Amino acid sequence: AEDRFPAADRFPAAAAAASPAALPSLVTPPPPAAPAAAEEDPRPHIHALATAGRHPEAATLAQAWEAHALQACGNDSPEATHWREIRADLARMAGDFPLATRLWISAGRTRLAQQPPDATEVLAAAAGALYCWTQVHDHRAAAEAGPELVGLLDALPTMDRDLMARVRHRLESLERISSGG
Repeated sequence: AEDRFPAADRFPAAAAAASPAALPSLVTPPPPAAPAAAEEDPRPHIHALATAGRHPEAATLAQAWEAHALQACGNDSPEATHWREIRADLARMAGDFPLATRLWISAGRTRLAQQPPDATEVLAAAAGALYCWTQVHDHRAAAEAGPELVGLLDALPTMDRDLMARVRHRLESLERISSGG
């Protein structure tokens, strides 16, 4: 899979596709675990940790920033959604595809509630969720995430019918395997 960090100062892909002015402002005081300067963008530091293989540290920092955005702006805010996407991408980089899938689905649903179904950010979140779901090898985890993924993908009018048929077929197979049938 391609790296969703196209530049050290921007990520994930959904945010990179937006204009720089659309990226959330992070000038509020950072959580204690974040870099010291309040006006410093923490994303390059988090990205550097992740690319150095320091996934737990990167995930902890991103989670702290998401918690801060949730508290300051609310669960459905663009800032919180942006940090959820970053956490999803970090989980993907760490190989935690079940978590990445759940986070991408959550971000996609939040974006879909606020943006048109063909918005770049909505489509990027759906693509991230789908890719990560295809990488989940634990049948039960994939079967559990499948219905929410299908629900998200069904809401996208541009979704390829053949792709949806393959997703549904995989989900049906996973559900049979998980139920022992």
